[in-house]
Amino acid sequence: MDRANCIVINCICWLQEARRHVTSRRNQKQRERSPTLVLGLLPDRKAIDVISENNILGLYLEEVLNKEIKLIVSSSYSEMIKAATEGKIDIGYFGPVSYTLAKAKYDNEPFASPIRSGLTTYRSIIIVNNKKNISTLEELKESRVAFGDRASTSSRLYPQLMLSLAGLEYKKDYEVIYYGSHDNVALAVQSGKADAGGIGSYNFSKMIQDGSIDPLKIKVLAKSPPIPRDPWTMRANLSPELKEKIRIAFITLDNKDILKTFGADGFAEVSDKDYNGIRKAIEILQLKPEELIKAMPSKRLI
Repeated sequence: MDRANCIVINCICWLQEARRHVTSRRNQKQRERSPTLVLGLLPDRKAIDVISENNILGLYLEEVLNKEIKLIVSSSYSEMIKAATEGKIDIGYFGPVSYTLAKAKYDNEPFASPIRSGLTTYRSIIIVNNKKNISTLEELKESRVAFGDRASTSSRLYPQLMLSLAGLEYKKDYEVIYYGSHDNVALAVQSGKADAGGIGSYNFSKMIQDGSIDPLKIKVLAKSPPIPRDPWTMRANLSPELKEKIRIAFITLDNKDILKTFGADGFAEVSDKDYNGIRKAIEILQLKPEELIKAMPSKRLI
């Protein structure tokens, strides 16, 4: 190939790359000028309940950010990760595992997390049906164990880790049933459809408080080490000015009705490094991201 042809090809490649860059910048600016921000919420309970409870947060953000807020709840953690990686979520409330998986595929920034009882951490618990007469994790061998979503921190990752540390191998020493949500895990254990299940400590307490489950029928068998709480994130390519407004809106939030939705005293600042422990747990269990996020048919209880 002669020198002239090389120059022409290089110019064409440069122009194509420049066009892609300009298009990307134009799309970003269009999103910045858009009056609407999409706020993605955790799919850990019924979507209609999650939306209803967070309407007040949406109204608050509309006022302080001067933007229309659209609330969405994906059908699963996997779908939420997919939406985030496709840039369809501007502000997202993730589980710790789903955040780290989304972060590996798309540059989103964690900026705030709920404070509860003065803590920015929580625990995963393994619960059992009281009729099963089970008192140790080792006794769960050959039992039916309910997990929530495959990418859930407290209803899959840490319960599996606790069982692994007790010498029980995933799917070999116990049957695994995925029920898609924390609520469904607790109901499955209470009804006897599962012998034990993994659930977030906060979700468990809330279900007892609202009467969804009977504490006389279920007991806590094991608790995990402290886990960093669910992070609020935002798209990294939002303008610095908008990102700062979003961060301040959450950190200074003192509306008791909004905070009650999260069972929180307030929100504390967090960063990506706070979730390195989650990455370590995934590494210990030798879990592959594609296995965690693959689509699954959730078992739902009526």
